[in-house]
Amino acid sequence: MPEEAVVFGAMNRVKKIDKETWGAWIRVLSRVEGSVLWLSRLAVSNQTEARLRRAAEEVAVGAGDRLVFTETFPAMEHVAIKGLADVALDTRVYNGHVTTGDALWGDLPVVVLPGVSMASRLSSSFWTPLPEGILVARSLEDYQDIAVALTRSREALRQRREEIAAAKLSSPLFDTSRWVMRLERALRMILEGAEGGDLVVAD
Repeated sequence: MPEEAVVFGAMNRVKKIDKETWGAWIRVLSRVEGSVLWLSRLAVSNQTEARLRRAAEEVAVGAGDRLVFTETFPAMEHVAIKGLADVALDTRVYNGHVTTGDALWGDLPVVVLPGVSMASRLSSSFWTPLPEGILVARSLEDYQDIAVALTRSREALRQRREEIAAAKLSSPLFDTSRWVMRLERALRMILEGAEGGDLVVAD
């Protein structure tokens, strides 16, 4: 990874990428000098990588050389490694699920563009418990503008990431103990309902 480059992380599986989102990502690269797009090599063949580089060149000359593919990481290390990016870019039609959560764990701001389906609105749902980390766009153009604006000041970006890190300490999204307590309470209610005959279980 180029040491001084702005790194846009797009770590969802490539099968989630549609043509419009890909074009937006490459146009963001063309607007941020020296930036790179970091992609996961998971399920990406050499042929697919070559096609993606050609597709990038069709949007902006030279963009194909600014794609960085890396292998998957060990489970205990991947969140920290993904945090080496500067900004996370979400896919539009089928959002990141665990991938978006991992980006927030890594203190990355995530740019999202919600659609109308559940799969295209999941990442934006993270805004409620952690608004510091989710930047919701209203259009593809807005999506690109937000991504570019985040990188204009290294200091402002650093401050935003610090805000995300601080907000995580009180966000219910990262309160594992409370989540476990609520799950246990729900399971007890289900069990008690079944034992009392109030719960109908289908055969």
